[in-house]
Amino acid sequence: MLRLFLLTALVLLGMTPAVHAAEPDLPDTTDTPAGPPAEAAKPDPDDPDIGLLRTLAADSDPRIRAAVAGRADVPPDLLAQLARDPVWQVRAAVARNARTPDDARRRLARDSQAAVRAAVAGSAKPPATLQKGLAEDPQSEVRAALAENPTAGAELIRRLARDKDADVRRATAANPKAPGDVLELLAGDKEMPVRCAVGRNPFAPDAMLRHLAADERYEVRANVAGNPRAPADLLRLLATDEKPFVRKALAANPAVPLDVLRGLSDDDDAAVAAQARTSLRKRGQRP
Repeated sequence: MLRLFLLTALVLLGMTPAVHAAEPDLPDTTDTPAGPPAEAAKPDPDDPDIGLLRTLAADSDPRIRAAVAGRADVPPDLLAQLARDPVWQVRAAVARNARTPDDARRRLARDSQAAVRAAVAGSAKPPATLQKGLAEDPQSEVRAALAENPTAGAELIRRLARDKDADVRRATAANPKAPGDVLELLAGDKEMPVRCAVGRNPFAPDAMLRHLAADERYEVRANVAGNPRAPADLLRLLATDEKPFVRKALAANPAVPLDVLRGLSDDDDAAVAAQARTSLRKRGQRP
């Protein structure tokens, strides 16, 4: 009953459990204690909410501890405590929290679980001293998380743009801070998903989008068609694409000219026409 009460309190506080009950987890004991604290911390007499968070952080249910670790108002000392949690999902939640102390973040960057290291790499402010090591991580998911992080340094982004793993290059192409020379390189990548990521990057130069709009793969053209920053004349051109998949992506683009959208509402492909009519209604227009 006590745990049910705590879970109810968690929901009332607006916390979202981050560990799925259907995913059993073997505790990782590297640089962590044997388990969560056996006794709940005493409530903070000066701040009942923080006191409750400390109580919940000691709960036996890792879903609750992970939800606490994801809160924006968790004290840094409590995050440092949760950074040593035996369940990796809890540690990953700590790694993503912007309030996590740097020393705890450095420890998490060396975590045995790649998902935790990836959480550090993708966090809002990974220390610059950690970025080089994360860029050389043996697991591609870690490098990809850093590659897509807007706070990553330009030189690291350039290095990751040449990564052997296509998923890392795709993540680099999606980075809104990717330099123009990086996007130009990736626009010619041999792997279609990488070119798709450039096509949907809202900061890709117009000339690059025009180039990709003529790509032999319709998936790439569809990503350009769905890019809200694509030039209006290019969107008009894509409305004549032979592939319904491209035209449907165009119909869902909030920046497509209204007259083009009306034309798509009469498209021969039912799915394209339906999407166009939905978009018209969203704009307050009659289909």
